[in-house]
Amino acid sequence: MAEEHGVSIRQGCRTAGIADSTYRYERRERNDAPIIDALNKLVEKHPAIGFWQAHHRLRLMGHAWNHKRVYRVYTALGLNIRRRAKKRLPARAKQQLFQPSAPNQVWSLDFMHDSPPHRGGVVEWTHVPDAEHYRRLQPAGAPHRDGHVAAGHARYPRPGAVGGKPRAPTNDPG
Repeated sequence: MAEEHGVSIRQGCRTAGIADSTYRYERRERNDAPIIDALNKLVEKHPAIGFWQAHHRLRLMGHAWNHKRVYRVYTALGLNIRRRAKKRLPARAKQQLFQPSAPNQVWSLDFMHDSPPHRGGVVEWTHVPDAEHYRRLQPAGAPHRDGHVAAGHARYPRPGAVGGKPRAPTNDPG
């Protein structure tokens, strides 16, 4: 276009709607031989070396190659190290839950926590229902209507005071 119409390359590119750099671009062949040699030497010496460790060692050796270029060559050589699989615990043997046949055989301990906005503090209590009858035996530290917390109340006797202690206490993991 520049020779045919007698205009400069810059004007011709502008007329064609392309950038001057696109017109002047010349592709350079990749010369990855030095990177390949350096990586092979590292892998010979350290067979379990990962990419980032290899890249940092190359930097310490004085090579200023871009990490993206080094990674491209590293993966092309097949040096990627397989990530270790997470070790799984063996499955637990499932046991059937104990079904109580009478009161006070199993108590379920449930630790509860709340922070109501109208109170301005934290409320914690322990709920101990009998697994057979689901009755509340003691909400230790349960707040009263007037705001104070008392351990043990006339309505809720201490655990074990009525009917004895359980054979097997359990807790609620939730």
